[in-house]
Amino acid sequence: MFAATKGGFFHVTGLRSGVEGVGVDYLGHSALLLTTPSGLRVAIDPYGNPSGSEPRWFIRPCPRVACDILLITHPHFDHDAVDRVAGDPTILRGPLELRGDGVRIRGVMSRHARHFGEEFGQRNIIFLIEAAGITFCHPGDSRADLPPETRAAVGRVDVLIVPVDESQHLLTYAEADQFISRLAPKVAIPVHYLIPGLTDPASSLQGIDGWLRIQSNVRRLDAGHVDLSQADLPVEGNIWSFGTHTAGATPDRSSGRPG
Repeated sequence: MFAATKGGFFHVTGLRSGVEGVGVDYLGHSALLLTTPSGLRVAIDPYGNPSGSEPRWFIRPCPRVACDILLITHPHFDHDAVDRVAGDPTILRGPLELRGDGVRIRGVMSRHARHFGEEFGQRNIIFLIEAAGITFCHPGDSRADLPPETRAAVGRVDVLIVPVDESQHLLTYAEADQFISRLAPKVAIPVHYLIPGLTDPASSLQGIDGWLRIQSNVRRLDAGHVDLSQADLPVEGNIWSFGTHTAGATPDRSSGRPG
């Protein structure tokens, strides 16, 4: 399915017949699976529970998915459960650029929001995935006040993933709104909030409805999957929410207080 080549290029050996857009599966918390028209499957930030005596964050595990590339924005347990990914994906954790088969993946260095992540220098990668003419931005748990050089490196964003919840654990409402305003996506998708039956209340995370109520142009999706093409993008900025919907597992084709 996926073959890496020299010079930051790759080639996908399997194709999705007749598909023009990108399939987006919300796996819960901050985890996504993107499937491009060429068949490349990119998973981002699968979640798990902390080790030791810390309270658990999740009642059930992240769906086990098969992918070709796994992107990890930072090494907190709720973003770095690589055991939830089937097969033998290429795992990317740092600043980079890859191109191939109509897909471009870039990693831009940023800092973790608030004081979290001091144990690894608050290193947090913002990932940009470009496919089918759409640029997806998954910032992990990035700070919202990006320095000018980081904002310039990120570039154009069509779909922005935003970590926000009613507890304002990572970003305050004002910071989330600032993040959206500065990156100016056509669609912003909230993540990193409590989902009943998935997220344990011991995590201290809360829901997303409070933030959604003060937003304009909100579209509430009715499933944990959406297919997205350029023609589907709104002219002006919208908020699309998966709410409590999450996608299930995909077939395995290969046989302190974090944020």
